Amino acid sequence: MRNEIMGAPPEKKTLTGAEYILEKIVQLGIKNIFGIPGAHIDPLLIAASESDIETVINTQELAAGYMADGYSRASKKLGVVTIIGGPGANNLVTAVNTARIEKVPLLIISGDVPVSLANVPGFQCGNQYGTNDDAIFRAITKYSKRVTSVDELVTSLDKAVNIALTPPFGPVHLIVPYNVFNETTTKAPQPVDYNKLKYQKTEVSDVTVNRIKKLLFSDKKLIFWIGNSLNNCADAVFIKALAEKFHIPVATSFSAKGIIDEDHRLSIGNFGYAGSSFSKNLFLSDEPDVIIGFDIEQNERNSLNWNPLLYKDKKLILINFPGSFSGPNYGDTLEDNPFYVLKKLYELTTNEDYDTAERKSWFAHVSNQYNHQSREIPPSVNGTIEPGKLIQILKSEMPKEMILFVDSGNHRLFAGFYWKSPHPGKYYSASVIAPLGWALAAGIGGKFYRNEPVVIFTGDGCMQMHGIELKTAIKHKKPVLVVITNNSAFGSIYKRFSKISETAANMASITEIDWSMFAHSFGAEVFDIFDEKDFAMQVRNFKKSKKLTILNVRTPADPFIHDVSLAKSAFA
Repeated sequence: MRNEIMGAPPEKKTLTGAEYILEKIVQLGIKNIFGIPGAHIDPLLIAASESDIETVINTQELAAGYMADGYSRASKKLGVVTIIGGPGANNLVTAVNTARIEKVPLLIISGDVPVSLANVPGFQCGNQYGTNDDAIFRAITKYSKRVTSVDELVTSLDKAVNIALTPPFGPVHLIVPYNVFNETTTKAPQPVDYNKLKYQKTEVSDVTVNRIKKLLFSDKKLIFWIGNSLNNCADAVFIKALAEKFHIPVATSFSAKGIIDEDHRLSIGNFGYAGSSFSKNLFLSDEPDVIIGFDIEQNERNSLNWNPLLYKDKKLILINFPGSFSGPNYGDTLEDNPFYVLKKLYELTTNEDYDTAERKSWFAHVSNQYNHQSREIPPSVNGTIEPGKLIQILKSEMPKEMILFVDSGNHRLFAGFYWKSPHPGKYYSASVIAPLGWALAAGIGGKFYRNEPVVIFTGDGCMQMHGIELKTAIKHKKPVLVVITNNSAFGSIYKRFSKISETAANMASITEIDWSMFAHSFGAEVFDIFDEKDFAMQVRNFKKSKKLTILNVRTPADPFIHDVSLAKSAFA
């Protein structure tokens, strides 16, 4: 019976543990959760089926993790994965590590046997007699906890979400025993202020901000170098405003392409692996006085294999999150919150003037000296199309608002070289750890949140990993365009092994798969492509049909690379 006594406090709502989790997810503005069902999480999925949240059942836990990753990147919210413990949780490990390394906030809920079975070897258990999920996830997340009651679930879930959304973003994990999903509570989820968490000031922020502000107002020749955590519309406003006010050229990491329109007069493209020749030539010269990096860890790919010229005859100042790799030989790292530092610099300089004449003159000089035209991509021959041409055609045929998800493999190079991203938050790639097939699931995950056209640029090796996940997109009516660069090989490995012997080359070859038969089995449109005109026509058809479409494109095993120095590994 309703409580209608005047002035009486409203009755508290009673929630099960499962309902509490879902209410928290709804509160965060999340529309989808991803995962694989199993007895350990039955109560959670049953409750989800009666909620406003759409539950996406994937083909495998790893793909569920990648899909939640793509959803998080595209939405700038939390990605949520629900799985059983034991084998389910273990299958998720690479996706969790990818999110950790690439700073993507995920919430992983893994079910487990009831508390009454916590100290015995139950079926598919995640305890010390099973897969020891506690130890595994403590090592690869920002926070992992096994809860033993609904009260502990309430406090731990609120804590976990805050940790995931506090920079540096990353994955968090809760092990929830079966019985805890069914226990009840009258507590309500605590509200979350995204911006308050994101723009937290650290103890050293004032020092960092003042140091960088002095450089902005100095006569030093500066370059901004922006990392992928900042590839979003909100922070792009600060970066563009500061760059234009102080006339500072902007380079990005591979995954931050588009943080400033790559056709903007101050953009010099991405630096590092698959970077622009302009940024490479300028970064490795003695022209800049100071390169200021925001969320630019000095890993192999970002630093062009720790090229010694990057650290010579100039100052490299890196505002990176605590825990990022640093060292005396790799620039001057300031451990701070780059989000806060950029926002504060924008606020402090908005109403101040600066004479940009000298920097304009310097940038005009270096543009003439170092911004050389890349060699032309050769014509396509023998029924194959150069992957660089595919990127150029996509750029000309698709609308500017399209979102590109780039997979791992040799084809990644050509997205870096030839795709000029016009907007922030329109270009995504797991470029640091680079798991094969990531983009196939992540691109679909992104499409669950975004209405813009989504293109997934992948390879035949990646398709072998997670091509089956396209049936999830069909089931949920999420049209994406999938471009397969099909060279019948693990491209970069094949290039190395083919120089050794025929036997070695065969190890890196991929047995031909009939992708048309494969995709038709779950209702996708598939077209085998052998020339550029046909590719352009099918891209246009996708725009009209708005159906999931797969373009299987024959590409050469040894594609044209205009600058091999931008495609080398540090050791292989």
